[in-house]
Amino acid sequence: MLLDYIKILLLVIISIGTVCVKSKTLSICKSCKIKQIKTAIKLSRSGDTIIINKGFYSEGLITIDKPISLIGKNNPVVDGGNQGHVFYIRSNNVNIKNLTIQNSGMSYVSDFSGIRIEQSKNCIFKNNKLINTTYAIYLSKVQGCIIEGNRIIGSAKKESSAGNGVHLFYSNAIKVKNNNIQGHRDGLYFEFAEDSFITYNNSHNNLRFGMHFMFSHNNTFNYNIFSDNPTGVAIMYSRNLKVHKNIFQRSQGNSSYGFLIKEITDSQFIENIFTQNTWGIFLNASNRNLFKKNTFQLNGWAAEVYSNSYDNKFIENNFLLNNFDVATNSRRNTSQFSSNYWDKYKGYDLNYDKKGDIPYRPVSIFSFWVSNFPELAILLNSPMTSFLEVAEHFFPAFTPGELKDTSPSMLVIKIKPLNNNINKF
Repeated sequence: MLLDYIKILLLVIISIGTVCVKSKTLSICKSCKIKQIKTAIKLSRSGDTIIINKGFYSEGLITIDKPISLIGKNNPVVDGGNQGHVFYIRSNNVNIKNLTIQNSGMSYVSDFSGIRIEQSKNCIFKNNKLINTTYAIYLSKVQGCIIEGNRIIGSAKKESSAGNGVHLFYSNAIKVKNNNIQGHRDGLYFEFAEDSFITYNNSHNNLRFGMHFMFSHNNTFNYNIFSDNPTGVAIMYSRNLKVHKNIFQRSQGNSSYGFLIKEITDSQFIENIFTQNTWGIFLNASNRNLFKKNTFQLNGWAAEVYSNSYDNKFIENNFLLNNFDVATNSRRNTSQFSSNYWDKYKGYDLNYDKKGDIPYRPVSIFSFWVSNFPELAILLNSPMTSFLEVAEHFFPAFTPGELKDTSPSMLVIKIKPLNNNINKF
C-alpha cells in the first residue's frame, strides 16, 4: 500500500514538473542572455512564451516548428532583410502578437511572406504591423486560425510582382477581423476557403481588388469597408455566402466595380452600401441570390444584371442619384424587382398604400445601348440621350419589358445606420 502511495506521489511530482517546463517564458533583448529570436526558438519547448523586447532584430527565415507564442513588448521590429519568408511556421498552436514584421523577399516563383503558415491548426496572429512584405500573412491548408487587429502596408507597384495582404489557400474556419490593409495586389484573397468569417476589416488602395475570392463556400463577411480599389470586391464560383452591412465605395475607372459577382448562387446581400463606383454591382451568371435593403447611391450604374443570371431578387433597396439604375445586355429577364425605392420614379399613389400604382422600368434605353456598346457612354447627358428616352417611353422596343418593379416604394426604405467600427490605426 505504501509503495502505491509513493508511486502516485512520484507521478504527481513528475506531472507538476512537466507543466512547469511547458509554461516557461524566455526573454529576448540586446542586453539579455538570449539576444536572437532564432536562438530563443531553439531553446524553447512546446507551450513556451518568448517575449521579444524593444529593439531591431535583423533576422529573416525564422522557422517555427513547435507550438509556442512570440509576444512583442514596446514595438520590436523584425526585419527579414528581403530574404524569403520572415516567419515560416509548420506547427499547430502558434501565436504571434505585437510585432512589426518587415521586408520579406520578393520572387516571381515563390510566395514570400511576412508570416507563412502551412498545414497547421489554431494559430493566432494579432496586433502586428507588417510592412513591405510581398504577401503579408499567407495561410495554406490551415484550420481554425484567427487573424485580428493587424496593420498591413504593402508597397506594390505592379501586379506581376505583388502579393496579397491576407491570403488563404485551402484554409477553413478562419476568422479575419479588424485588419487594416493597403498597398497589395489584393487586400484579401481566398481560394478554396470555407466556413470563415471576414468582419470589420478596412481594405483600401490596393492594386486590383479590395477582396477577391473563388471556390469558397459558406462564408460570412460583414461590417467591412472596401474603398479606393480598382474593384472593391470580386467573388466567383461560390455559394451560400452571407454579405451583410459592408461599404463598397470609390471604385472608379473604365472597368471599376464596387462588387463584381460571377457565378455566385444561393447567397444573401443585405444592408450594404454601394457609393461612388462606376458600377455598384455587376452580376454575371449568378442565380437565386437575394439583394435586400441595400443602398445604391451616386454610382454610374447602380446595378448591371446580365441575362445569364436567373431568379435573383431585388427587394426593398434604395436607388439614389445614380446615372443609371439598372443595366442589362438583353431584353430577357428572370430576376424579380419589388418594393424598391427609385428616385427617378415619376408614378403616383392614388390609394395611399405607399406603393406606386404603375410599375417602374429601371432600364433606360441609353443604359441598354451602353451595356452593349460601352463607347457610347461619351454621349451621357447629351440631347440625343433625352430624345432616345422619350422615344422608348412611348414606343418601347429595346428595353426589357419584364424587368420592372411592379410595386415601387414611394418612400425611401429605412435602413439602420451601419456601425462599421473599424480600427483605423
